Order: sequence, then structure tokens, then C-alpha cells
Amino acid sequence: MPETTEGDEEPEAPNEIPPDADADAGSRRRSRRRWGLPLGVVLTGALAVGGLGGGGFALSQELTRKPTQAEISVAATKELAQRWRTRTAAEIFPQTVSYSTDQSAHRIGIAPMATCAEALDPRIAQVLIKSGCSAVLRATYADATGTVVGTIGMAVLPDYHAADAAHLEINTSTEQFGVRAVGFPGTAAAKFGDAQRQHWAMAFNEESYVYFVTVGWVDGRATLPVAQQVPEPSYFFALGLLVKLETGFVLNSDACRSKGIRC
Repeated sequence: MPETTEGDEEPEAPNEIPPDADADAGSRRRSRRRWGLPLGVVLTGALAVGGLGGGGFALSQELTRKPTQAEISVAATKELAQRWRTRTAAEIFPQTVSYSTDQSAHRIGIAPMATCAEALDPRIAQVLIKSGCSAVLRATYADATGTVVGTIGMAVLPDYHAADAAHLEINTSTEQFGVRAVGFPGTAAAKFGDAQRQHWAMAFNEESYVYFVTVGWVDGRATLPVAQQVPEPSYFFALGLLVKLETGFVLNSDACRSKGIRC
């Protein structure tokens, strides 16, 4: 889907990716219930009626019983793994994000869904692809002053173990950046690109996603040499973006009520 800015029609939900990214597809498969009906030779009419009645009662009990804690846990994991496809882009990336008691970042635009190779720096992408990364969702925001912009992104992994392994490997590397910047013509982010990135951060919330953010100035000033880079207070709004994004992807204790989920 094309890049969208705030004046455009609301982007479609990022649920166009084929369902090959479902988390825990192999290691924690949803348990299947087994519904048994009475079988055997019908000896008498009364015995047959009694057998069918008992089977019907067992089936009714199975259909109406409350889910077990194990089933709820499996459902919650499945719902979280699918959430990036079931929520709309605007739900994932809200129009405003508060990052202090009196300041909020404003969304400039939402980028098209991209592959990991397209949305991340090569070495970071290599690590995530090795772990099974299937897609990256990104959006760009401006801080409350309108002088700094930042691109926030989330990489989709198959499960917690894959995300954890990728996060650990990236966290111990010397890479300077992670997510590639997304600029939007005619906006405050018009001059924001990879060559303007000044700072970046990464987060992992013990689930099947890894989160990135990078920031730069709206005037298009080039990235400073590493020796001259100092975290500016103006960059801290990006941490608010990270927190907002990752807190939207935590386990739901009421997952059995979610669309497409059965317990």
C-alpha cells in the first residue's frame, strides 16, 4: 500500500501479510479437544437410547465448559502473535503519543509494510532474517516542538525465542543504527532520511517482536560522526514512542474474547 500522511485516507490494516508469521506454530500448538460419542453394538432399544443420551450429555458438557488455564494461555499467545495483522495501522501507530506530562508527539505518516531487508540496516536485517523476521511496520512522528522527527518500527518474529535471540545478538553488536528512516514529502519529515539519523534505540518486551526508533532534525542536518554524537534532550521523545508501541503488544488476559480466537 502507498505511503500515507495525515491528510490521506486511513491506511488499511497491516493484515495483508500471509499467515506464515504466526507465533509458536510448532512449539506450542493449540490443543485439540476430542469429542467422543458412544460406539458399540445396539443390544436393545433401551440400551441404545441410554448410550446416545450419555454421549449427548458429554458433548454438551464439553461445549459449555469454561476454558482451562492452559487453553487461555495458548489463546493469549496466539492472539498476540496475530495482533500485528488484526489491528489497523492507525491502532498500532496512534495519531498522538504522549511522552511527558505536557508534551505529545504527532504522527506524520505511516509507511507501507516492508520486508526486514528493506526496512532495516543490512547487518541488523541479517540478524533478524536469520531469526525468521517476516515484516517490519514503521511510522514517522514529530516531537511537540516540531524540530525533531523520528521513525518507529517493529520487526515481526515467529515467537519469543526467535525475538530474544535476535535482540541479544543485536544488543551486543557495535551497530550504530537499526531501523531505516521514513520521510514524507511536504511534511516536517521531508528532509529526514538515513543520512540524517542522529540517534537510535531498541526495545524488546519478552514477546515475539523487536522494536526500533531513530531520530533526526527537521532541517536535514547530516549524521554526526560517532565521536561527536551526544544524546540530546530533544531525542528523548523517541523513548516515548518505543514505550507506546511495545505496550500495545503484551499478552491479553481476556484473549478468548478476541476475534478469530477460540478457547
